Amino acid sequence: MLTPAQIAWNRVALLKILDGAHKANNAPVDNFAVQKLSFVSELNGRSHNLQAAYYKFFRFTWGPYSSVLANDVRLLESIGLIDPESRQITERGRFLLGYIQTEIDESEAARLALDAISKTLEEWGGKRGWQIVNAVYELTVPVDERGGEKMKMKDIPLHTDIILPSIPGVQDVLPFSDQMLADIEAELAIPADHLDPESPELEASVRCSLEAVFSR
Repeated sequence: MLTPAQIAWNRVALLKILDGAHKANNAPVDNFAVQKLSFVSELNGRSHNLQAAYYKFFRFTWGPYSSVLANDVRLLESIGLIDPESRQITERGRFLLGYIQTEIDESEAARLALDAISKTLEEWGGKRGWQIVNAVYELTVPVDERGGEKMKMKDIPLHTDIILPSIPGVQDVLPFSDQMLADIEAELAIPADHLDPESPELEASVRCSLEAVFSR
């Protein structure tokens, strides 16, 4: 089971991937691209003995798939951090990334993890749909369920765990202080409709945020 810190980092990493993918091709980021770009980002992190994120990927019909990742995409859509049609980051999503940037800058592991994501997007960000599926199919990757045995993606049996969220010897990222983690969790708990200017919940959520800031 993932810790709250790992869950928070996953969602930050996902926002970075979606932002970079959208910038790379200036087009909606489909489900294939979300899954495959996240998978390759984790592979790139592992090649530097680092957790780029903490998603579990198993071999599914069209290659690596993470149900936890799919759920996180739906969550970010539902709370208004990404647009549900284009998967482009919203102003609220950019605010969150800007808010946490100071603590990311202070963590070497976090910077290296985001570098792994950036490298993935430089190489893969312009690929879409079946193009990215076919490219990932041709990769030879280490399979965690088989002790790191390297296999061609298309030869890995269905439902085999390719990437497990955390394995011994791979460096954790986890850059956030307890207070920052609490702030991230609070932001992710606010439904998008509570941020509607006409919503009565908005005043209450803003008041709570201001009280939290001035009480520190």
